[in-house]
Amino acid sequence: QTNKQAGRLENVVGWYHSHPGYGCWLSGIDVSTQMLNQQYQEPFLAVVIDPTRTVSAGKIEIGAFCTYPEGYTPPDEPVSEYQTIPLNKIEDFGVHCKQYYSLDITYFKSSLDSHLLDLLWNKYWVNTLSSSP
Repeated sequence: QTNKQAGRLENVVGWYHSHPGYGCWLSGIDVSTQMLNQQYQEPFLAVVIDPTRTVSAGKIEIGAFCTYPEGYTPPDEPVSEYQTIPLNKIEDFGVHCKQYYSLDITYFKSSLDSHLLDLLWNKYWVNTLSSSP
């Protein structure tokens, strides 16, 4: 069902998912999903959140990405940010890392967001502390 048929005026501009504990990047399946969607709609972006690292670091671990067109070879650029990838994910990361690029992200936190996050932190800080390495 399209947005118009459902009475919604918003346009879909992407999708999001999580990588709990292994960072914000696109896996092979993610790259395929993103490429397919970008063929039919621009702009279309992929957002990846790592809730595990977000909780343990106390800051949002989030990334936004688009894929290059099929057959495009990106210019060699130095990696702009160091990222740790678990060993069991490194092959998937390395095989596909030249097929997409990161987008700059900005976000904000309202006073209500701050209040809710403080309540959550006060409720779960013991779990966070005990699960941190």
